[in-house]
Amino acid sequence: MSSHGDHTNPGHQVHVSSTSMYLTILGALIVLTGLTVWVAFQDLGWANDIVALGIAFTKATLVVLFFMHVKYSGRIIKFVVLCAVSWLFVMLSLTYIDYGSRDIIKPAATPVDAEYQDLVDRGYAKKAKASASHGKETGH
Repeated sequence: MSSHGDHTNPGHQVHVSSTSMYLTILGALIVLTGLTVWVAFQDLGWANDIVALGIAFTKATLVVLFFMHVKYSGRIIKFVVLCAVSWLFVMLSLTYIDYGSRDIIKPAATPVDAEYQDLVDRGYAKKAKASASHGKETGH
């Protein structure tokens, strides 16, 4: 009978990563984190989100491949990770589509908004606001 620590199964290959490889990946993650902070203070216009997500995706890929050992795993593990990343892409895409479409649909003005705008146009809104503040000052 084999113990839990016995890894002599010929169908199971164990990959041992070197310390220098982990330190190299750690260094890359630190550099990418510094790049994230630097990019956060730059005005890239519409590309801000894309660059930030690109850096985050690169860091996540390094963590998943090396620290979670997916690079050395079997095909089923790689397939599950690919499905998870695909689902994340779908959810982010739907979020950005929703966010981007909010300027297209504008709610119709309510009757209260139209009445207030009419008062503003005729100059009554300023008078009403002034008389209300005058009433607070005099205690009426």
